[in-house]
Amino acid sequence: MSFMKNKAIEMDLPFLTRKWDKIDETRQSRKDASEARVSEVWSKKQSGMEIKEIAISMGLKPGGVYSCLRRYKKQHPGG
Repeated sequence: MSFMKNKAIEMDLPFLTRKWDKIDETRQSRKDASEARVSEVWSKKQSGMEIKEIAISMGLKPGGVYSCLRRYKKQHPGG
């Protein structure tokens, strides 16, 4: 729903505020948060950080870092 609200605001469409005020347009979906985390892990790995350092700096377990790296490689086969 936040996507629809953002589009309506972007296109300057009229809408009833009493209904749309309930929708937080700044909310980040789990998918978007996951994609951002995967990209951040990949960039830290490319900059030369060790798995353990990445895990500590991002508050993840080492297995979570490996999972993010696998997910990045699956999404970007040439990367």
